[in-house]
Amino acid sequence: MDDVEVPERDVLGLDYDGRQGLGIAVKTLGWSRPLIAAQALGAAKRSLAYTMQYALETPRGDGRIRLLEKELYRARLGELTGRLSQGVAYLLNVTRSIDRGDIAASDPLKVQSSMLKALATDAAAEIARQSMGMLGGSGYTGEHPLGRIWTDLGVPPIYEGHNDLQLGHAGRFLREHLKRYTS
Repeated sequence: MDDVEVPERDVLGLDYDGRQGLGIAVKTLGWSRPLIAAQALGAAKRSLAYTMQYALETPRGDGRIRLLEKELYRARLGELTGRLSQGVAYLLNVTRSIDRGDIAASDPLKVQSSMLKALATDAAAEIARQSMGMLGGSGYTGEHPLGRIWTDLGVPPIYEGHNDLQLGHAGRFLREHLKRYTS
């Protein structure tokens, strides 16, 4: 990329110093982060559905009892389903807000987008990890898709800004917002 000449008509923004182009690119992150959250929650849903199907079909002990008949197994599935539902509800809430407002001009919407991405991708990775563990040792083998799903869910917390950075940004915004009301 050394000595690359870019024609003026192909430059993003109004100038060559990068500020306008970078500003435009940063504005798009508000829209892309909910997409990342949706992708991760979809993978978590797939892992949870697979685990439920496995629990329905897999006999234990002498073959007369299915995993889903075990109270602890059902409780864990309920907990993970609740966590997935929370993520989906937050996703729908944020995307509705984005549909009603201009995210590029709204710091609260940008913060909501960042928090959604961080919280949903972390929840999705945890759902996949626990789903994989519920299959016992076979959950870690290539026999089931859960290992692959869990591995794939290691990426969404990193791209479009690491989750720790997203939550730090949200915290800074909240600090400034609260200063207005406490001063």
